[in-house]
Amino acid sequence: MASFNPTAIPAQTLHETSQTALARMREMGVALHDKSFSTGLPVLRYQDLTCGENDPFDWEPFRGRISPGAGLLASGQSPFHADATHMTIVRWGKGEDECGRIIVDPSVCVSEAAFISYKSITIGKGVLFGPGAVVMDCDGEPMDPSLPLTPDNMHMAPVVIEDGCWIGAYAMIMPGVTIGHHSTIAGGSVVLKDVPPHSVAAGNPASVLMSFYKPDGSPLEG
Repeated sequence: MASFNPTAIPAQTLHETSQTALARMREMGVALHDKSFSTGLPVLRYQDLTCGENDPFDWEPFRGRISPGAGLLASGQSPFHADATHMTIVRWGKGEDECGRIIVDPSVCVSEAAFISYKSITIGKGVLFGPGAVVMDCDGEPMDPSLPLTPDNMHMAPVVIEDGCWIGAYAMIMPGVTIGHHSTIAGGSVVLKDVPPHSVAAGNPASVLMSFYKPDGSPLEG
């Protein structure tokens, strides 16, 4: 099938843009792969809740805590109307595990999604993201609205998206959720609890509409 995009960015320009973006990300301590690429500079944000507002910012504790996968789409090359990839890491304590971490498998290309991590977000092999998808391991608000906005009062829990999943456009994956391998999350869904492998989930809150395997791992018949 032939196609023509009259506003396409030339390959050489994309290569130069990628090299510039990768160099900037290395300066910011991002753990890149040998074949990493980026069609533009993603929005990276480091937030340290242990520092005062007027204290000088030290980004060294954030070094190596973002591993963004094979590539990032950030220049409008997607056919969808969405923003650049956003990745936010929040440090809320002095311990090694008191800071977010975003680990994306090297096989994954992230297309205009957003990740916010206080604990850890882990993305498996071959995962696909629709534009505008959001993954967060803390919603940034107290569990009890009457309590002060401090880390002790927030719900933080790791998020895992296993191999081969498809996260639809504008879906939201919330704290503590594991998406089982080879599952699909419908666009616009809000996922508050685990989704088993080989399943389709949809809705707000999302529920499992169908599964293709029995609990013992054997395929369904018919």
